[in-house]
Amino acid sequence: MRRLMAAAALVGVLAFFASTGTALAAGHSDTGALCKNGHWQTLIRADSTVFKNQGDCVSYAARGGTPYPTCWVSSDGRPDLQYYGPLGAVDNAEVFNSTDGTCSGGVWDPPQVPFTIVLAPDWNSAYSQCRALGIGRGLNVERIASYWTGAPPDFYLCVQIYSG
Repeated sequence: MRRLMAAAALVGVLAFFASTGTALAAGHSDTGALCKNGHWQTLIRADSTVFKNQGDCVSYAARGGTPYPTCWVSSDGRPDLQYYGPLGAVDNAEVFNSTDGTCSGGVWDPPQVPFTIVLAPDWNSAYSQCRALGIGRGLNVERIASYWTGAPPDFYLCVQIYSG
């Protein structure tokens, strides 16, 4: 009787680990699932290009690419930031009143403060690009991924804190 109970317990434990392992493997193998159900329309590639359709997004993910969202939640309580492109254009982003990654609750839009995102390998290059775009006095440059979760690693935010 003890052997039968021990065998049944062992079968139960093995079944649990087998089902958990299968679920974990399935959860990590389909990055393309991020692209489904219309979500491809809210994602971009690391170089900021958009996807033509769901298949384009799934294909990119299958080749090892990481689709990034265009609305980013802050890791330190800042308002949500949304990129709408194109890169290197002045005022290509919005800051929202939400802080939960939904980019909702209305746009926080102080007068004369353009939010501009540039793609750069480092802070100095980002600063130079921002200056070249005419963002001058009071310029603040931040690596977006340092503060907003899910942003591409080479995106920088340029904000002219005050004009004059």
